Amino acid sequence: MADSDEKVTLDRTEKKDMPLRIKSGRMYRITVKVFNVKIELHCDPDDPARTDDSATLESTDGAYKKTVQWTDGEKVENGVILKFSDVQPEKFYNLLIDQGAEGEPFYAFKNVEATKELLKTHMSA
Repeated sequence: MADSDEKVTLDRTEKKDMPLRIKSGRMYRITVKVFNVKIELHCDPDDPARTDDSATLESTDGAYKKTVQWTDGEKVENGVILKFSDVQPEKFYNLLIDQGAEGEPFYAFKNVEATKELLKTHMSA
């Protein structure tokens, strides 16, 4: 392959630029596509007991962990929408709900794969 035709193509694009030096000595830039994900939780968004509640989305490999307070979410008619940024596809995630002083933490879901198709249906603008 001629130098001018040499390419490295990855399926994931648009975020997390990281230079990579290949043995040929040339520099390539690899980007990993990540998603902003919205998760809607059904509850009374105006309940004062919810002010200390939070949700933590964590990848099972430990590479991703983000906690969002319910008060930072978008109120909707029957709940709140929490936004998680930089979620990588093809990983498995757990969502831990912390009810603050009102109850014990619990998992809304565990070991759910974030497929590209699933992430596209829950992406935020």
